[in-house]
Amino acid sequence: MVKNIKFNLKEVVLKNKMIEVIKHTFGFCGEHWHPNIFTILISGLGLTPAFHYIKYKIKNYDKN
Repeated sequence: MVKNIKFNLKEVVLKNKMIEVIKHTFGFCGEHWHPNIFTILISGLGLTPAFHYIKYKIKNYDKN
């Protein structure tokens, strides 16, 4: 019986760790200072096109 309890305890700890990873990944943990998937997506979608546009304009500035 004790062996089953230890195994179940390991399962519970593993599930809690997985839940914590999911919470931190999606930003539901309540900590606002670390990046989550939404800040990474927004910054990637917002900054990358802007940098490519500036790079394009700089390259084509000499041609015009």
